[in-house]
Amino acid sequence: NQTIPLTIASNNFNIIGNIHGDSTIYLFNPKHKEEILDKENNKIKKWGHKKKLKKNNILLIPPYWYYIQETNTETIQYHIDINNIFTFIPNKIRNM
Repeated sequence: NQTIPLTIASNNFNIIGNIHGDSTIYLFNPKHKEEILDKENNKIKKWGHKKKLKKNNILLIPPYWYYIQETNTETIQYHIDINNIFTFIPNKIRNM
């Protein structure tokens, strides 16, 4: 059982795909930022859009949306973050 804590999709394109196994991703609209930040995953799920990813499924996460991820089985995934000039510079500065 793996749980990834609340994360913001700060890139222009955020792609998660399952090669093997299943996972559950909860997507949170940025308008719920006040309700979800600094809280436990179990207490914020009610504001999330629940998406089940199965083998060969791909999910595109909208920019600046928040998400948490849960896996209960052996899972192989890929996660691709793509920036353009408008997101590359702010993300580079933020990660310094």
